[in-house]
Amino acid sequence: MKGIEETRGDLAGAGRRFGIVASRFNQRIGKALIAGASDCLLRHGVAAADVLLVTVPGAWEIPQALAVLAEEHQRPRQASAQETAAPATSAREAAPRRGRLDGLIALGVVIRGETPHFEYLARECTAGIARAAERHGLPVAYGVLTCDTTEQAEERAGGKAGNKGWEAALAALEMADLFARLRA
Repeated sequence: MKGIEETRGDLAGAGRRFGIVASRFNQRIGKALIAGASDCLLRHGVAAADVLLVTVPGAWEIPQALAVLAEEHQRPRQASAQETAAPATSAREAAPRRGRLDGLIALGVVIRGETPHFEYLARECTAGIARAAERHGLPVAYGVLTCDTTEQAEERAGGKAGNKGWEAALAALEMADLFARLRA
């Protein structure tokens, strides 16, 4: 529009950190979504060390993990006195390194069955993802497939309909840059 300045995000990922929360349910298709999202981030300049992959049992657990990641990765980590005094020998060693995340990507697959479970799960997973983004002021890209059949899901995870993991990663890249611009 004439005289109106547009602000939009770029897709450059260098120097940015992203978290991917992916469901292990329907794992074969989920792995294709993860591969698409990871490939997209790497090809847009995000270092492999700056991508944190967290897997959860199913779509129900995606929003829970997103909320914890958003909360824990929005503030710098402070080492406890115990951590600085001796080398870590507990589960903390396996804990992902903390540091500010610029965006999150939710990936999963929910396929309609014969009961109303699909509607409940798809609705609550989607609402939970939106709540995590809103509460924490962090971009969260939506890459949860909600399909009627396995074939539809396969088409959207690298088949003829593209890879929705890749598309979610593109959205996360753009929104992370947009948030940075709007907050500058």
